[in-house]
Amino acid sequence: MGEDPLKPLASTLVPIVRMQALMLTELMTHVDPLLDRRLTPRVKLTCPMGGRIPSLNLSVTMVECSDGGFSTRSQRHLPIGSLYDFNFTTSDHKQIDVTARVVHSLRASSSTRPLFFTGFAKG
Repeated sequence: MGEDPLKPLASTLVPIVRMQALMLTELMTHVDPLLDRRLTPRVKLTCPMGGRIPSLNLSVTMVECSDGGFSTRSQRHLPIGSLYDFNFTTSDHKQIDVTARVVHSLRASSSTRPLFFTGFAKG
């Protein structure tokens, strides 16, 4: 009997398959913050709620919310992983204080007037 004709092919493919398996494992363990993994859906607010991050003296507008977090619009990029205290004010002037961690921040405008949409998970 001669040599297995698939052996050269197998010796080429096995390292490639192993590399792809390692890359897949890497992707699964290093989560992309832009992927949507919310346990509860976010609801777009029909009347966005104004608020502040006092430690940054930054005005923000809450545009979506859910049981697990919310997203805001502001003129400043906030680093992923940062934890902030917020003071939001409802339309009937009640203050809501919440602490949340940045899970993503996307620039949505030109350089002349920066605008960022930032997602937070309640912390």
